[in-house]
Amino acid sequence: MALVFAGASDRFALDQKNRAWLAWHTAALPRMEKFPALESLMGTKRTARRQTVSEMEAIFAAWAARG
Repeated sequence: MALVFAGASDRFALDQKNRAWLAWHTAALPRMEKFPALESLMGTKRTARRQTVSEMEAIFAAWAARG
């Protein structure tokens, strides 16, 4: 039971940290002369790899199998 409470406490702390980050940036961004790129705000940059035709066909087949 203690593990459940510890996990809930950690989740609440992370939620509070995220809300504080959002509030700070919501107040600070309108004051900036030049808006930063979204990638710099998100902290990570993902590069998408192009799917092959066979990968796309496999995805479509999986969708069709689900109905």
